[in-house]
Amino acid sequence: MNTGVNAPPRWAECLLERLLPARNRQTITGDLGEEYVEVILPRSGSLLADLWYLRQVFSLAACSLPAHRALSAPLLIASTWTLICAAWLAFMESILQHPGYPARIGLAVTIALIGFATILARLLRLGFRRERWLWAAAVPLLAFGCYAFVHNMLSAHFEGFTFLLSLSFVLQGALMLLSLGRPAPSTLPLDGKSAS
Repeated sequence: MNTGVNAPPRWAECLLERLLPARNRQTITGDLGEEYVEVILPRSGSLLADLWYLRQVFSLAACSLPAHRALSAPLLIASTWTLICAAWLAFMESILQHPGYPARIGLAVTIALIGFATILARLLRLGFRRERWLWAAAVPLLAFGCYAFVHNMLSAHFEGFTFLLSLSFVLQGALMLLSLGRPAPSTLPLDGKSAS
C-alpha cells in the first residue's frame, strides 16, 4: 500500500483491492501505484493523475464483473428509453418554444444521438476498439442527468417527466461506463494466465 503524499488516493486503492481477486491484488495495485508515482503524477499533476487512477479503477472494476455480458441487455433498454425520451423532449421543445428552446433542443438531440450510437454499437457488437469513444459520452450524460435531477428536486414545481429523464440519463451513463469499450472477460489477463 502506498501511504506517502505522492500516492494514489487511499480510498481508490482500497476500492481497487476489494474488486480484484486475491491472487492479483498486490501485482496490479503495485503496478498502477508505480505508474501513478513515476509517470502520470510528474507529467500531469495531482488532479489529472487522480482522475487517471480512478479511470483505471473503474476499468478494472468493469472488466472483473462476473456478468460483464449481462450488462448488455440493461444498457440496450436504458439507451432505447433515453433515445425515446430525448426525442420526445426535442419534439415538445420545438412545439412549445419556451425561452432558450434552441439550446434545449440541441441538448436533447445530442443525448438522443448518444442513445442511438450506444444501441448501434451494442447491436453491431463493434468491439473494444470501436466502442471506447462512447465511454467518454457517458460522462456528460451522467453530469447532465445529475444536474437535471438536482434542479428538478430544488424547483418549485416537481416534474415527473424530468425526474424519469434524469434517472434514465444517470442509469445509461453508469451502464456505459461499466460495459462499453471493454475487452471481453475471456481476453483479460486478470487470472495470471495469458489470453489466447
